[in-house]
Amino acid sequence: MYRRLVKISRKRWNIPAILITLVLMLVYPLLIQQRRPKTILIHNNENLCSTKLSSSMANSGYSHTVVIVVISSRRNFLQRKLIRETYGSVKILNDVRIVAVVFMLGSQDAPDASETDITELETERAQFGDLIIGDFVDTYRNLSRKSIMAYDWLVSYCHEADIVVKTDDDVMVNIFKLTEELGLWPQKIPLNIWCAVHFNEMLNRTETSPYYVSPEEYPNDIAPKHCAGVGYITPMTVVRKIADEISRSYRGPVCQQEDIFMTGIVTEKIQFGKKEPIELIDRMVQWVMYVIENNPNFTELWKVIEQPHNETIDFVEFRRLFGTRLFFLINHGADFETVYRRMWHIVKSCYHDERGKSSDGS
Repeated sequence: MYRRLVKISRKRWNIPAILITLVLMLVYPLLIQQRRPKTILIHNNENLCSTKLSSSMANSGYSHTVVIVVISSRRNFLQRKLIRETYGSVKILNDVRIVAVVFMLGSQDAPDASETDITELETERAQFGDLIIGDFVDTYRNLSRKSIMAYDWLVSYCHEADIVVKTDDDVMVNIFKLTEELGLWPQKIPLNIWCAVHFNEMLNRTETSPYYVSPEEYPNDIAPKHCAGVGYITPMTVVRKIADEISRSYRGPVCQQEDIFMTGIVTEKIQFGKKEPIELIDRMVQWVMYVIENNPNFTELWKVIEQPHNETIDFVEFRRLFGTRLFFLINHGADFETVYRRMWHIVKSCYHDERGKSSDGS
């Protein structure tokens, strides 16, 4: 474009043409930079969500296709291993197809964090192909950048899925109840986000806190209603809207509290003046369980977790207390793997007991 305009200006050799050319040369770069630059991907797998199926599978059809996005840290090898061996191993269940389970990581360790074994990480990446690694420091304060990268990646490389499930790597997902829930959803999904909603949460204004939110990031002292990061379910149409809004409206630094930003601040901005606002549907009580000691329900759940494996689980009582829970946040500690595997054994056994037979998808 520049050469053509310069050629015209030379031919006519008049001051207006020269001025127009100069203005265009100055303004054009600004025009093409009106959107937020996408995160540079150090490692990517463009084919992770490929929907190439065998002819028999292609003809069967599914009520929904789902991608599960897991926010992970570089050194959390155990957590990713547990996910792959448990709910991440399920591909088809309850008329729902899991297109992919993908882990989002940064490319550098935080200065105050223990160093990641690069050889082990590279071996994992090459073996499983499910790590998306962005060019930024893998730290808590960069979780918003990690989530923005995840949404951009989904829009670019996983548009085949119609539902996105976001969770963290310390959460055990009850894939049996999750797919049972999603299998009942209509083909045309409302523009909602289903999650455990936080209402009227005071923002942390202490600069030394990892949860600090500056007035520049969000001016009000009370956060907009937003989802808890333990897990939320979003239609791909809403993911596209959020990714597009961030690209257009947030070209610089953003609020570093990931869930407040992605599901609160951005959706609040999208909703302004819209006829079809994005609604946050609260499922705190029905879907989320914090497997931690200060949870009032912890005692009853812990009785089941500590129960010897050779004892029969009271599935009727378990379903009464925890049967609708989709996301179990496991407390970090020395017994993390033991509790995680036990929880998986319980929900899997409960599902088979309810169905009365084994499922091919489990």
